[in-house]
Amino acid sequence: MASIIRSINDLPTLRCSIGVRNRKPVLLTQPYIGADKLDSELETPFIAPDGQEFLQHTLSQPNLPVARHIEILHKAALEGVPLWLQLSQDSADAALLPWEEAIFHRTGRRTLRISNFVKPLHTAARPASGCVCIGTHAKGDFSLTDEIAELLTSLAVALNENTYDARVSVFAPPWETEKLRRYLSFADTGGLLIDIVDLSPAGYDPAPQTRSISDSPQVTNPWLRWIQDHHRDTGLDGVHFICPGYTARDQGALALAESPGENDDTRWARFVGQDELMRFYDPLGVSIMGFTAMGSSRWADGIHSPAYQLSWARPGPTYVKPAGPAAYHFGSLLRGIWTPSGIHPELPPQAPAYAYPDMLVPAALVADLVEVDPPFVTPHPEGETWSSSQRISPVGDSSSTGLCTHIRDHPACRGSRPATSG
Repeated sequence: MASIIRSINDLPTLRCSIGVRNRKPVLLTQPYIGADKLDSELETPFIAPDGQEFLQHTLSQPNLPVARHIEILHKAALEGVPLWLQLSQDSADAALLPWEEAIFHRTGRRTLRISNFVKPLHTAARPASGCVCIGTHAKGDFSLTDEIAELLTSLAVALNENTYDARVSVFAPPWETEKLRRYLSFADTGGLLIDIVDLSPAGYDPAPQTRSISDSPQVTNPWLRWIQDHHRDTGLDGVHFICPGYTARDQGALALAESPGENDDTRWARFVGQDELMRFYDPLGVSIMGFTAMGSSRWADGIHSPAYQLSWARPGPTYVKPAGPAAYHFGSLLRGIWTPSGIHPELPPQAPAYAYPDMLVPAALVADLVEVDPPFVTPHPEGETWSSSQRISPVGDSSSTGLCTHIRDHPACRGSRPATSG
């Protein structure tokens, strides 16, 4: 299907896959504009362990085939349009490479990944209804409250220009919910209605400890059951998970605590892979599949892997938000996916997104968009105001104090989460 989408939309595309030559892996690439080949398929020696270093090193050498192909595409594509990646099935190692950031630094262009279905399940005729699940496990040492505050801010900014309300429910462990409520008591979230779902006193029994990724024919993970039980009668357009990941035998999975109310196992998380996610998404009618990859690069790969697998298994946009301060123009990506407004070409270079060409703002209208991320003002308890016009400074610009920096320092987000061992 990706080839059909590429051809009928005349997309400037780099087709990528992993092959084997003389018992060594190679990266196979070929540039296209729609159905037209711009060069033959060529091989680049592939070294998988550090994808960031591999791409930076490879693209800095114009004589190597993949660097040559990206340069060919950059020169052939119309000015101001993003490039597209077409990732072959069973090429997860290629999908895990940070193409978006590497291509941006090489060419200044943003990049989207072609979804493998002609149409998504959900077409936004209104803002989507969704939920955010904040998962954790005792081996991790990171602030989930910072991440959910930044994501909700990006969603509010993305939806701020709309005159109708959108609703997001938040599923978080009890030790995070009080800090979230303090944050929300100060935040002006505009038309975004946020419901923090309380865990019932009975809670959910912990998932059993196992080293394998679940392949149960039913949804068994207590985090997923909690969301399903709450939204059984309403359904959801989109779900965004904030959690670390796990990889085993080329399969990725979400890595969660044993239950929403317990986080005591310092040895093993509970793993949710593509199959269980699909069984969770389908009855709820979920089309938009979002993730924030928490933890080290090894854990982050465990999130990127199911996102790639899902792009082959289910229709609908799939994206991965990098952890840390909100990515440059991340609100633009969210707005294009969660609302009818369309994706602006100024995409976050750090965020892989499997999307559809008709989600893009038409090139003729881009010049009419004065501001990609509309202003979003949060009241400070002492009466000061914080504006999102600061937030869209590029990541790494130390001269900017951006909105998300303020969120981390906000009184509502201070305080430590319960100490865990491991």
